[in-house]
Amino acid sequence: MNLLWLPLLTLVLGIVGCDNAGSISSVNASTTQTSGHERCPDCGAITGHLHELFCLKETCPFCGNQLATCDCIVTELKLTDAERKLVEQYVDDSKEPLKGIMARWERALNAKGRIPVGS
Repeated sequence: MNLLWLPLLTLVLGIVGCDNAGSISSVNASTTQTSGHERCPDCGAITGHLHELFCLKETCPFCGNQLATCDCIVTELKLTDAERKLVEQYVDDSKEPLKGIMARWERALNAKGRIPVGS
């Protein structure tokens, strides 16, 4: 039986993961268990360490939901309508004004206390 499709299908379904050596590991919403160490399946950060900034698996310290999809950036930074539209479009955060908004958001997240992998 050809199992080449199994790692891709199970990753999409969130059932199990597969490392580069073909070892199968369990997966939950924010971590992958490989060789006794939990790692974020998106950014690779290990248990107890912070996700890469704005990793899709990071938990918002303000609301407890997924940081990438919550609205806390709007409410916590009290964004204007124009700023909110820029964040929603998210075209290029290396240029102003989005660069400045994201820098403010990073400071707010750090001040609140970002949530490490596995917490």
